[in-house]
Amino acid sequence: MVTAEDLVLAKLEWSEGTSELQLRDVRSIFRLVDDLDWAYLERYAAILGIRERLEAERGG
Repeated sequence: MVTAEDLVLAKLEWSEGTSELQLRDVRSIFRLVDDLDWAYLERYAAILGIRERLEAERGG
């Protein structure tokens, strides 16, 4: 089973070609999952080189 956090990270990686579908999915996960582990997301987004994309979709 995939966690919501890992799904967000995967979709942000896949969205590298500016895939609006992937980014819409990420925004939906943000709206629907109340208890996302933001520390985990930020740590692994930095490792994967997608932290700016995470922050942009998070709204910050």
